[in-house]
Amino acid sequence: MLDFQRRCIPELADQVAFVYRMRLEGTEGNDRHHTHLPNGTFEVILDLQGRAVHHGMGEAPRPQAFLGGMFNKLFHLRFSGPCDVVGAVLRPGAVHRFFDLPPDDLQCTLTPLQDLWTGTPMDAIRAILEGKEHSDPMEELGRILQRVPRPGTYTPDPLMRAMADRTRRSGGSDRIETLAAKAHMSTRHFRRRFKAAIGMPAKEYGRLMRMNHFVQHWAHGDAGMSLVEQAEQCGYYDGSHLRKDLSRYLGQEITDLDRTLRAGYQEFFLASS
Repeated sequence: MLDFQRRCIPELADQVAFVYRMRLEGTEGNDRHHTHLPNGTFEVILDLQGRAVHHGMGEAPRPQAFLGGMFNKLFHLRFSGPCDVVGAVLRPGAVHRFFDLPPDDLQCTLTPLQDLWTGTPMDAIRAILEGKEHSDPMEELGRILQRVPRPGTYTPDPLMRAMADRTRRSGGSDRIETLAAKAHMSTRHFRRRFKAAIGMPAKEYGRLMRMNHFVQHWAHGDAGMSLVEQAEQCGYYDGSHLRKDLSRYLGQEITDLDRTLRAGYQEFFLASS
């Protein structure tokens, strides 16, 4: 892994807006579209060897995403699989700190790298980012981003950050209406403001934190309890409720979960503080 990752993991954890894993099979598919990102964020994608890569088409609308632990030690993931990619969307403060770029010089939405280097083939860009032509791919990525035109500015939202932290600590057990009341705003206003500040809907974030809580409980809980019994203690209604989230976020069936977690997903989730 790059020294960048080892050196910056603790600080980076506080600046991440969104993390996902995407399976790329061969060339880029035409069905992938540009990602809509919160104002003032940009995306860094790293493969499991720590090389910076970009497939140039953004994300699928709902990939078999692996989103747990998004505010934590993101690049401690350990599992095998062909062409797996880990991506992190960083807030402007992180960009400024880790890439020495002014926050106001960032793009508001994801732009394929070939659009930034007009006329440069994607294979050539990937070769540069994978370090085949430069010793430091992250430094080169910073140079690319300097070419991006000035966007609007991003304003941090401490209140929504506090609501996200509360959701994480509670394992996603708080209702949206409860969080909105704590923030002294209407549910509609809260949903809109949370999504703008955190980068995903509050309901989706709560589901992720519930899954995160379940995996931690599974790792440290009573070995004599079934997965469904442990899931019910973490806020799931029943096995079908758990199965739905497993399929959505891990692409797994209940029967595969034990093997999958022991293969490496567990370490990623347990990076949570």
